[in-house]
Amino acid sequence: MFADLQQRLATILTTAASRQLRRQADRQGRRRQRPGLTTEPLEPRTVLAAMAASFDPATNPAAGDANLDGQVDIFDMVSVTAAGAYGSGASANWSTGDFNGDAVADVFDMVDVSSAGFYGRGRYVADPMPHDPDPADPHAGHPGGDHPLPPAESEYIDLASFGMSEGSDHTHLHELEGGRTPITTEALVALNGLRDFLGLSPVDLETVGRWAFANELTNNAQAWGNDLSGVGLYYSMQGAKVGWIRDAAFDPQILADIQRTARLGGAADALAMVEAFGHEGFRDYLATAGLETVFVNTLKMEPHYAGWMHDRCHGWLDIDAVAIAHDLNHLTVLSHDQTRPFMNDTFDWPQWPALEVSHDRVIDYFQSMVTLGDPLGENIAGPPGSEPVSPPAELPPAELPPAPIPAPTPEAGSLVLADLSGDIWWGGLTVNLALTNTGSEPLANWTYSFVTPHEITESVWGLEVAAAEDLGDGLTRYTIRGADYGAVIQPGATMTVGFTALQGIDLGTAGVLTAADVLVTLGE
Repeated sequence: MFADLQQRLATILTTAASRQLRRQADRQGRRRQRPGLTTEPLEPRTVLAAMAASFDPATNPAAGDANLDGQVDIFDMVSVTAAGAYGSGASANWSTGDFNGDAVADVFDMVDVSSAGFYGRGRYVADPMPHDPDPADPHAGHPGGDHPLPPAESEYIDLASFGMSEGSDHTHLHELEGGRTPITTEALVALNGLRDFLGLSPVDLETVGRWAFANELTNNAQAWGNDLSGVGLYYSMQGAKVGWIRDAAFDPQILADIQRTARLGGAADALAMVEAFGHEGFRDYLATAGLETVFVNTLKMEPHYAGWMHDRCHGWLDIDAVAIAHDLNHLTVLSHDQTRPFMNDTFDWPQWPALEVSHDRVIDYFQSMVTLGDPLGENIAGPPGSEPVSPPAELPPAELPPAPIPAPTPEAGSLVLADLSGDIWWGGLTVNLALTNTGSEPLANWTYSFVTPHEITESVWGLEVAAAEDLGDGLTRYTIRGADYGAVIQPGATMTVGFTALQGIDLGTAGVLTAADVLVTLGE
């Protein structure tokens, strides 16, 4: 029952179906209007703050606050589920899930929870403290003490606007402490600044999100609702926080020192660390481009904020058989006193598996978030004009780009298909192509051709269909071209791009895709 209730709420919060349910509820007269209540999707933080002024746990609680503790969260859902009235048709009251006053607890009450917009956003009654906590006090900002008010509205979009859930410490606005700040789209500006410095074109949130989904850096294989934007923003922040460090200088401790300095010290000191450990010329680039403040503000952002790190960006990609992508994401999560990286913030102990991964692997992983390349490959050799760095000699053969599988010959002699993977579903398939640049120069405007009996749809990522030639007998020769994050493949790097397609031959309704299911070699 609890899982069902959570799923219903998640669906209502993130899909257009919620609006249809609201209209249906209005027609049936089953919704009790409250002052300031809106039927639109989740509001910006400033609007929510204004709405909160009309609510009070004792006299006018927000929909969903079953236990009347001043916030709408997972504990309220547990309380409603435990009461047993939800979905049963039995008589219900506020504490058992009747939030719209019709004496039953059902999906329409969850619509009211969605409409109110306070689920997972902490206390809906503003805390009184109008100033920042004392950075010298390690306990400043903890629950039970004074908390800063949410930041004022700005030109940037808050990650919580894409959705918010329970995650861990420092998830809610009132739990940010020690100079930690919410994740906003200012991080995308910082990422695109680093990409510009490296000679790469700008990207948007959804492009970064598609790359993350294609590379096993998410909990789920399929994006829903605002997933592409939220996941894209999270990995934009991570790439901007770490990708500026040059390979030879990388040490995880740098991330603890520079984030702590940005949050509790001064911008000048943080930028001095960029000069010491960053790619040659990057510090000057930040000044020339006017991105110093943007970069420092991104360093202040708390990775756990809004719950996306665990609820959508918990990547399962295997890292050297000792860790997974999520473990490496903890590089930027600091101890409570902000002196140590790679920490499990909730319990203030290390994310142990990450400590088993080599520094070379870690920096390459985070650099892939900048180039949108292979998370397990080399991604940034240096700024334009620098010599490419060869793969580390100590890496075992299994960690080098895999040998090409039999496939049609690509048009570019240095581009090979290293792997093809994906899923079969009813009437269609999802295809991921891992293309490796085996040459010594970046491949821009690359193309790749193959023959298939299946029909590519408009849903593509990292590529565009440049040509489709009908060969008869149900076969088509497609020529694809790199686009968005897949536009350039660096030397030695493997880029994963992909598409969905309608089945041209029957592959069944479920299963794991192989190259033989997709590719046809003419003449056989």
